[in-house]
Amino acid sequence: MKKQNKSFKLFSVLVVAFLIFSSCQIGLGNAIDLEAPEVFLTSHKDSDYVGQNFRLAGTASDNEKVKKLSIDFDEADIHFVLENGVWKKKTSYTADWVTISADESLATVDGKTVNWAIDVSTEEAKSGIDSTYIFTIVVEDFVGNSGKNSKLEGSLIVDENIPEISIKTPELFKTNTDLTAEYVVNNYTEEELAKIIYEYSEEKFSRNIAKKICEYRKNISAAYPFERSAIYYSKTLTVGKDNITDLRTWKINVAPSDWISAEKNPELATGKHKIRVVATGISSSNTWQRKVLGYFVWYPEADKPWITLYSGSNSLETVSSNQTYPSTKIFGLVQDDDGIANLTYSLEKRNSDGSFSSIKNNEELILAEANAKNSQWNIESPAESAVYKLTVNTKDIYDNTDSITKYFNVLDVQPPKITLTVPESSSSILV
Repeated sequence: MKKQNKSFKLFSVLVVAFLIFSSCQIGLGNAIDLEAPEVFLTSHKDSDYVGQNFRLAGTASDNEKVKKLSIDFDEADIHFVLENGVWKKKTSYTADWVTISADESLATVDGKTVNWAIDVSTEEAKSGIDSTYIFTIVVEDFVGNSGKNSKLEGSLIVDENIPEISIKTPELFKTNTDLTAEYVVNNYTEEELAKIIYEYSEEKFSRNIAKKICEYRKNISAAYPFERSAIYYSKTLTVGKDNITDLRTWKINVAPSDWISAEKNPELATGKHKIRVVATGISSSNTWQRKVLGYFVWYPEADKPWITLYSGSNSLETVSSNQTYPSTKIFGLVQDDDGIANLTYSLEKRNSDGSFSSIKNNEELILAEANAKNSQWNIESPAESAVYKLTVNTKDIYDNTDSITKYFNVLDVQPPKITLTVPESSSSILV
């Protein structure tokens, strides 16, 4: 009987509970935010090399809304915070948080994702910091959730060495003042030069000591300033492109046709022009340097091969003083900045009436190598005593030509012959 009473009481409680819950509307209200925000760095990887000024960039997201993003370089004492769409910065040089301009930062919202970026200058780091900058990036939502992707730690290595660019060839004037002084000396008449020196040095010098103009090159350069009228030629060399694997040594071959034609910079086709060479070097850490490497005078009329002949006379009038032994070597040199296509010579003998007869005509001379930029050459002087005219011709790979003519007096080194006609050989001389 007692057992039945217990069962009845239990059943009654269950029924009452069912009636209570079935007569009420029970709910949890708004969903509870249990998801943690996430932050990602997209501009760099851990231990990347960076320049002294660099930009960090990435994304921050949350299922509801991002409240705050902070970036801290604790050892360097550089701190950034993004809150309510506004970036602020605090360093050892600032007493409080300073608002950052839009030029130095970025914060845009795309749905529930914030795209962010901030410029970092290592010049704002406290003194005594080495080249490794350790950072922490933390994102927060309004509830305070935190997960494995809510905090990001890493380091960046600051490359404090800017790339240095130099040119070995051609040799450049280091400054516009040096170029201008040389340019003025070589391109003005004696009267013009004397006037320039007089006006800017209060003294007159003759062309014989015109190099003293360099003492006044600053004044002359100021009077004849360099003006950029155009960018005549530009080329970019990039590691990984055009089979370039290393730019610690580099070479560019610039042919006249690459930057001068009837349609392209036609004003450079003739005359003398001052050209400035500017280069920008960018390292893998985005450290960069832009500087003027130097200056040169572009003179297309002078861009031709030239021949040097070490002996001989320039005229017939002085040929007697340039005597050469028979069958000896006559040496010379041919040079060109671009490359020599061919080298030939012609040899003529002077006749008794003053005319010349051809002995060799356009005979080819052997170069040191194909398209050599300089090459020694030689020919053998004739064995017969006479006055000779030697003409050497050359042409470079762009069909520019040069020619030189010299005269040689080949000596008569044969001993005189004595012929006895009387008495005849083997005859008696007794009468």
